[in-house]
Amino acid sequence: MFIVPAILMISYAIAPKLDMQKSFILIALPFAFLGLVSLFRWPGIGLIVLIAASMAFPQELISNIGLTTIITMGLTGLLVFDFIVKKGEEKLIRSPLFRPIIGLIVVAFFSFGLGQLPWYPLTPAPVDSQLGGILIYIVAFLIMFLAANNIKSIMWLKWVTFTFLALGGLFLAGWMVPPLGNITGRFYSYLIPSNGMFWSWLAGMAFSQGFFNKKLHWPWRGALF
Repeated sequence: MFIVPAILMISYAIAPKLDMQKSFILIALPFAFLGLVSLFRWPGIGLIVLIAASMAFPQELISNIGLTTIITMGLTGLLVFDFIVKKGEEKLIRSPLFRPIIGLIVVAFFSFGLGQLPWYPLTPAPVDSQLGGILIYIVAFLIMFLAANNIKSIMWLKWVTFTFLALGGLFLAGWMVPPLGNITGRFYSYLIPSNGMFWSWLAGMAFSQGFFNKKLHWPWRGALF
């Protein structure tokens, strides 16, 4: 219980002797350590962070790997590491729903390989763009895998669901009310308005919660409609 306070005291004692960049990194280390411990203790937090990051930063899967992808791979690595450390005390969920998307990944790699052959006398798409297309399927599978293994109770399912609805609703409110949008727009990705998947999920989840979730009070259900 004294590890974290000790790290904080050492960091703040050494930081003034370093340059600005190194001081920032050193001061951030204890908070990164706390975040890592929290993720091991409550894995569902990672999915909440993932939702917020996907709305705040562009999902650059074509030429650059975006923050959402990095977080997804990091959370997957933590899950596998935790499984190895615990020596299989908690079994990883193997849902039959994984099979179709694994099949899509295999087909995507097969298509990528065939796409390297000179079928047409035209300039092909850049290789990094093609790999980005494959990465979309891989990231989608990893997110499904994380959700299946990290959402272990109804409580965490509620947190994940209503985090998405709250952030999505705030963006929608800012989009409809320009003065509010001038403030909220600073925290959201500029790609959200053109993201059809975002609007589909927001509309579907809001309607289903408003229509089927009888535990919500009527004002909240009306707001979701």
